[in-house]
Amino acid sequence: MSHETNHASKTTELRDVADTVQNAGNHVLKSAGQAYEGTRNLVDASFDQAQRFAKRGLDAASDAGARAQKTLSRYADSTGEYVANQPMKSMLISAVAGAVIAALFFSARRRNGR
Repeated sequence: MSHETNHASKTTELRDVADTVQNAGNHVLKSAGQAYEGTRNLVDASFDQAQRFAKRGLDAASDAGARAQKTLSRYADSTGEYVANQPMKSMLISAVAGAVIAALFFSARRRNGR
């Protein structure tokens, strides 16, 4: 083999190696791009699901608050109506309830030595 033939053979080998390296690099880039897209799609789907769960939770809390407000309003209306219809009885019930609360308070203070 002559010097020129040997040089041409090495040049061909180097081109083959360069082509192999370039093909491997292209494959790695393509795989990385696919992995990125897959991960991005998964993150987007997870974020969307988290938003849906959060919205459901807020809606449920809002509904529960509205129901509680309606119930409290009904009790307040009923109490107001009872007081309007039975003023003396209402005053007596309030006085007894106040006396019981005061007795419990003073009893608890005495137990604690105050």
